[in-house]
Amino acid sequence: MARKDMFVMIFTGNLMAEPVMRYTPAGAPTATLIVACNDTYKTAAGETVETLVKLKVMAWNKQAENCNQYLHKGDQVLVHGRLVTSEQEGPNRGGPHIWQVQDGSPRADHEVKLTEIKFLQKVKGNAAVSAPASPANTEETPDKEAEEEFSF
Repeated sequence: MARKDMFVMIFTGNLMAEPVMRYTPAGAPTATLIVACNDTYKTAAGETVETLVKLKVMAWNKQAENCNQYLHKGDQVLVHGRLVTSEQEGPNRGGPHIWQVQDGSPRADHEVKLTEIKFLQKVKGNAAVSAPASPANTEETPDKEAEEEFSF
């Protein structure tokens, strides 16, 4: 039996903006979420370093509709998904999607295809509760051309 590798990402973070809802030409709903993941650590010299990683999360179908309806800028989420890697040729194959803005400067997107999401909402006392459940896995992703038209 051949071994099949598994690549899963699980992370928490806060939405940096309102979800962006769109529809493919075939009518499939998609939502783009920009999730900020923060980390703080101390160096050997005792300095505190804060890092920020922004991940572009793509939700499709019913999950996209749920995200658009229930999530807002600042909301905390727990994301299960898989990293979508670049399919371009050359040294960046398998890396982030690299593109250029209007002034010609390069940008890179670390994109995650959503498998499952938990809406974590703050309530009094710093506790967290899970918001409305979303379908566990909707693998009905439209064709590659439809996915590529949504860059941020």
